[in-house]
Amino acid sequence: YIWIAGGHFVVGTEQAPFLHKATITLHGDRWWTIELPHIGSKMIAVTNLGGLHGGCHTEALRHSGAGGDYCHVRSVGKLDLHGRPGISWTRLVETAAAGVMLVRVEEAVDWPVGVRVVVTRSRREDADEIRRVAALHDGGFVVELEEPLQAEHLGEWYSHPSLEGRT
Repeated sequence: YIWIAGGHFVVGTEQAPFLHKATITLHGDRWWTIELPHIGSKMIAVTNLGGLHGGCHTEALRHSGAGGDYCHVRSVGKLDLHGRPGISWTRLVETAAAGVMLVRVEEAVDWPVGVRVVVTRSRREDADEIRRVAALHDGGFVVELEEPLQAEHLGEWYSHPSLEGRT
C-alpha cells in the first residue's frame, strides 16, 4: 500500500501537468499481504497527520471553544495527480451494436491513433472490451476502432423531470 499520512504525493500540477508515463504498481494478494483495517492491502490512503485514527475526528484532539468544537490540524494529507490535459473518458451517445467499428461519443476526443480504449460492458454477463483507436472522425465525436466490438454496448440516456440534463 501507499499511505500518505499528512504529507503530499504529487505527480504534476494543474499549471505544469506530468506529460510522461507514470506507473504506480501495488503488489500483494488478499490472502498473504498484511491489510490495514477498513482499507485493505492494495490501496492508496491519504490521511491527516496522525494516521487512520488521528486528525479532527479524534475526541482527544478536539477542544471546546467559544465557537464550539475545533481542531488544530498539524498537516493535511494531499494527493495530486495531474496528467495530460484532455478528455480521458466519455460516454456513448448511441448504442454500439456488436460488430461495429465506429462509436459516437458525447465529447470530442483527441486520442492518438493506436491508444487503447476500454468500452465498458452494458450487461453483467458481458465483458469490457479493449480496443485500439484506428482514427477519429467528425471532429473527434466518432472513434474508429481497429477491431469490431464483440457485444452490444448501450448508449441510452434517460431524463427525469426533476433533474437537469441527462441522467
